[in-house]
Amino acid sequence: MVSEKYLQNTGAIRDLCQDVCSSINSLIENNSLKEEEKILLKDYYKQALNDTAELTELGYFNKKIDESNKKKAVKLIENIFKIESYGNKIVKKIWAEEISDIENFNEKKFKLCVKALPLNMLTLSKDIEEAFNLKEDFYATCLISNRNVIVTPPNYNDKEEDNFSFGIIYEVNENNFIMASEVSNLCSLKPLDSDVDNMRSVDYKDIKVCINGSAVKLKTPNQIIGNNLDNSLQENNNVVILDGKQTRPIGIFCLSYDIKKVNLLRRRLSFIAGKLGIPLITIDLLKFYQNNKENFSSNTLSRKLFNAYVDKLCADLTLYCRFDFKAGTKKLIGLNTNLRYNFLFKFSQNINNYLEGVELDEKSTAEFIVDKFLKAVDKHNKLTKKREKCNGEPLFFPNDTMFIALPTDFLNE
Repeated sequence: MVSEKYLQNTGAIRDLCQDVCSSINSLIENNSLKEEEKILLKDYYKQALNDTAELTELGYFNKKIDESNKKKAVKLIENIFKIESYGNKIVKKIWAEEISDIENFNEKKFKLCVKALPLNMLTLSKDIEEAFNLKEDFYATCLISNRNVIVTPPNYNDKEEDNFSFGIIYEVNENNFIMASEVSNLCSLKPLDSDVDNMRSVDYKDIKVCINGSAVKLKTPNQIIGNNLDNSLQENNNVVILDGKQTRPIGIFCLSYDIKKVNLLRRRLSFIAGKLGIPLITIDLLKFYQNNKENFSSNTLSRKLFNAYVDKLCADLTLYCRFDFKAGTKKLIGLNTNLRYNFLFKFSQNINNYLEGVELDEKSTAEFIVDKFLKAVDKHNKLTKKREKCNGEPLFFPNDTMFIALPTDFLNE
């Protein structure tokens, strides 16, 4: 029933009418729908257009409506809500069909609804078990796919941990999709009697769950993904609200990399997943970047993402080996900061080869990796000195205050 207070909000109702018309028209083109569903949607689309036109003719949107026409306006608005409700049923089915089955996970093509958790290695097992046991009225999740994988927990600003994201995967079925938005990853909770003129909301007991965005009950997964592709490598600004009564956690996800032994987060998560009897879905971030390289729109962006990736690798290497690899690269002759990052990346790519066929305990493996790194640095420096001497001996070679080899004539009178 349309309340008198809501009836006064002509802007919100105009947005509703426009959302329903455009979204129902878009749904007609969805290939997964049956022909009879498309026919019915076409009829509803025409009806939504006509109802909106009638509201305009009544003067409702200009607030010039006669008192005698208010009942008719209410009926037309209720018709729009009914059309939205039917469209929502269709959208629920699309979400259930398009979200990936994690038992048959394909890293090259997937869609999952996940809730990222802040990372604390000391309480990792406890945090995950609590998340699995927690029963909520609703879950605010994020849609990730092979085109968008970067996830940050809503309202989370802690920058102390520098590691790959991880979190909980939630099932999606025909009964649990509520609404979704690609405008922001935030949802807010307000008292049941609050005004939420600029947001769409759903009531749960004594609270309203509110999100920003248009046509939130009619958004399909592909629309959410498509609207996030401009920044797919840096962020994934969306929120998907799922009904807690119809939803359960079904797995753990982790953004990862393929280095044996070193990835402590993935190893811990694998143990926890086995203990809980659920799948662990690991998504190789390097492969993700390689598969989406067409979205590297500038050299600046490419370098920013590459350096951030190497920073995360080094954080795990340092944690595992108890050796500061980034500090170690400062002994490299002739390399600036970016080239030192390149060196670290190439070294990390060789770690699996170094460990092939090597049977060592944790401590010995860490020492083995550090030894390989120091030898790689020494080899680079010897080759650089040899090359530089061929190009202009005598030279001053780098020390703590000079990072490149320079001709002695440049420094001496």
